[in-house]
Amino acid sequence: MGKTRNRPIKQQYVPQCYLRQFANKHGKAHHVSVFDRKKAQSYKNNTQDVACQNYFNRIQLDGMDPDALEAAMSEFETKLADALAGINELRNLARERRRSRAPPHAHRAHGLTKSRYA
Repeated sequence: MGKTRNRPIKQQYVPQCYLRQFANKHGKAHHVSVFDRKKAQSYKNNTQDVACQNYFNRIQLDGMDPDALEAAMSEFETKLADALAGINELRNLARERRRSRAPPHAHRAHGLTKSRYA
């Protein structure tokens, strides 16, 4: 993220920690599928470059630090990232418990095939 004197330039309006829940990891980067409505085409892009705008959270009001909202959002996003990590950990534990309890080929015991619509 670009910074000028410790002020972020590129500011997300959808937190990166949330976007990463829908991303594929490529090395250190996280890529999501993006659809450009004006060009009517889709492509992959780094979450750092999606749902952002330069100085989006900067507010010019008398007597207020113009970067106060960005600082508050940054603090919130840190807590959000921790909460999302906890949710994912619990979801993975629940998935593992279900797998360990289910007998092999349990779906066949109920007359189900791999496709519901077959």
